[in-house]
Amino acid sequence: LYSSAASDVYKRQRYWDGGCLEANVSIANGVITDVRFFGDFLSVCGLEELVERLKGVTFHPEDVRAVLNDSPVGELFGGITADEVTATIFDL
Repeated sequence: LYSSAASDVYKRQRYWDGGCLEANVSIANGVITDVRFFGDFLSVCGLEELVERLKGVTFHPEDVRAVLNDSPVGELFGGITADEVTATIFDL
């Protein structure tokens, strides 16, 4: 799952009860440089702030989960939980 390459892009898609979620995560030297979320989940607010907060975070489930824990996941991803977002990103 974790690559030693200098730069990678991970694309993951999962189907949850709350909808489909696709995460495209760009990583350089083990750190998230960009992330884009797509899907048919019912977001009531924009994802831009979360994307900015994830940039610079180490690409490890615990670190990403910490950012999600401090975010209004229900508003951002509708019925998709923080655990499900993490599972999608890391293909857990």
